[in-house]
Parts: sequence; C-alpha cells; structure tokens
Amino acid sequence: MYENNCDDYLNERCRTFNSMVGTLDKNDSYNCSCCHNKGVVWTVRNDEIVECSCPECFNVRRSLKLLKNSGLSELSFDNYNISYSWQKTVFDTVYKFAENSSGQWLYIGGQSGSGKTHLCTAALRHMIYTCQRQAVLMKWAEVSKELKGIINESAYSEKMEYYKNADILYIDDFLKVKKGEYIKPADINLAFELIDHRYCSKLTTIISSEFSLDEIITADEATGSRIKQMTGSYALNIIPDIRKNYRLR
Repeated sequence: MYENNCDDYLNERCRTFNSMVGTLDKNDSYNCSCCHNKGVVWTVRNDEIVECSCPECFNVRRSLKLLKNSGLSELSFDNYNISYSWQKTVFDTVYKFAENSSGQWLYIGGQSGSGKTHLCTAALRHMIYTCQRQAVLMKWAEVSKELKGIINESAYSEKMEYYKNADILYIDDFLKVKKGEYIKPADINLAFELIDHRYCSKLTTIISSEFSLDEIITADEATGSRIKQMTGSYALNIIPDIRKNYRLR
C-alpha cells in the first residue's frame, strides 16, 4: 500500500506508535493526552522515525519526580485541613496565587509547624499540573550549606545557575538558622545573589520561612525589599503562636 510513498508509510507508523498507551501514569498520577503516558512521541525527520521526549509532559514528570524525591509529593490543596479562620485566609490567598501566579511571587513566613510548607508545596504542585511548568524545590538548609562549601570551586556557578534560572523555584525554610542564632553574612550574600537574579529575570518564586518578611527586610533590606516588591498581596505572615504548631498536637 505504501510502496510508492515512503512518507505516508513512515507517518502511519508514527501514528500507530503514538496511539499506544504507556504506563507512566501509574507512577506519578499524571495523564498526558499527547504521549498517552509513554513519555515519548515519534516523528519523521529526514526519512527516519525519531523518538523524542514528549513536549507536553516532559517538564511535568521531571518536576513531579523532584517532588517525590523530596518526600513532599503528597502535599496538596485537597489534603490541607482547615480548622480555623486564619487557615482559611492563608489557604485562599495561596490558592489564588497558584491560579494567577504570572509575574508575582509568594512568601509565607511565621509560626513553625503551621502548614507553610504544605501550602507552598500545594501551590507548586498545582502549577506543575495545570500549567505544565518546570519546577525546582530548594531546601535552604541543605542547599545553602552545599553551595557555601563549594563557593570557590567551578562547580558553584553550575549549581547556582540551576536554582537561579528554574522556571518556578520553591525555597523552603529560607534563611533558616538554629534557635538563638543570627543570620550569617555568607547566607545573606547567597540569598541576595539568588533573589536578585530571579527578581531581575521576573521568574516565579515561592518562599517559606520562619522569619516574617519584615524580619527579612531588617536582616538585609536589599534582599527583603525585592521579595516585598515581587510578592505584593501574596506576602503572608502567620503570627507566632505555639497553638498553631500542628507538629505539637
């Protein structure tokens, strides 16, 4: 049937391959209508069938894998429990951000154990699924220690660029210090380098911290003022109150 038309034959083979159903949805609960959960699609190039990463779900699956490796992949808007009015206020603001995040940042500071990480992760997860965007999670305590340890090595620039240029970056426990300690100058310098780049590039950024934004501004006005400008109405502070710490219940 195709002996006189190689292109028709190859295109038909691609259609057959692309219509096959894969099993990737079993691992991350994401269904892609483009590759049908195979993670790849086939196309014809230079009279050959070529396998390519799926343009619709490649970034989604990579981002979901990072979340899974972080141990936070189960945190979502659906399983956030609201018992008090302050939780409802915070939830509504974060959800609104996740739905309309273009060009703005989210900052949640304040009481430890009050659900900041849960809501920030939920927002990140929501944007991965609904916008098919690439997302990176940065656990500040771990990553900042690593970066400071290699700051005079060539590997520093490559590692830092990964976080600087992520489409969406979530910084968890920003500028975290041990109780009674102060934020060190090395951490301020690292934070400014990262925040300033993302500020200038207008890249979506989500930040959680035990510090309020006003405390960040006091610690370093240059860093804090950039965050304040980019967050606008999406800057939240959960007033310290040990009764809000759900890890103590």
